[in-house]
Amino acid sequence: MHRHLLLMALTLAAGLCACDSSSGDDAAAFPCQDGVSSFAACGGNPTGRWTFDGVCVSGPALFANTTMMRDCPQVQVVVEMDWQGSIEFADGMSAFQLTGLSSDTTLTIPGDCLHGVDCADAVQEPGYACAASGDTCVCRQEVTGGALPEDVAAYEVDGTDLVMQADGESNRAAFCVKGDRMAMQVWVGEDAPEGENGGSKVPAVLTLRRD
Repeated sequence: MHRHLLLMALTLAAGLCACDSSSGDDAAAFPCQDGVSSFAACGGNPTGRWTFDGVCVSGPALFANTTMMRDCPQVQVVVEMDWQGSIEFADGMSAFQLTGLSSDTTLTIPGDCLHGVDCADAVQEPGYACAASGDTCVCRQEVTGGALPEDVAAYEVDGTDLVMQADGESNRAAFCVKGDRMAMQVWVGEDAPEGENGGSKVPAVLTLRRD
């Protein structure tokens, strides 16, 4: 299961002010702050089928090791990330189904950080479109992904952790159930090669609602 969740290397730029797509009730149960301080594991009974409701991630953590943030910490970044899919826990087995994902990232770069580079060329990563807006340069990237095959794994509850085992690997995910809402701590992003500047793999909070 967690080959896709905990080890998913989403090469989506996420940012300094991350937003989630939780519903009102879910947002009240698990308010989105940064994917770390907004989450407290409490355990509970995960049995049943759960639909993804939102993703909350720390943009500063994702960008902390990038050349962009090293050279210009004033860059403002907003990301809206959404996963579609479900998880079912029954009879000691978990079934994870990702049916789609999307990310909409906006970078607002102060003119002083461009150092003479045209706004259109401000971000070299593929998929970004940049345009000047007053004294700033605004770059936007929209990314979508399709479905992945269903991933089935044995699971057990160990205190406030879900422990999934498949293909000889064991992965833990802290979780918390509040009524018909659940939050799981997962991982997003991708670590840059050792010694190089780039993105980081960081904890995030996936919120779910019971079907």
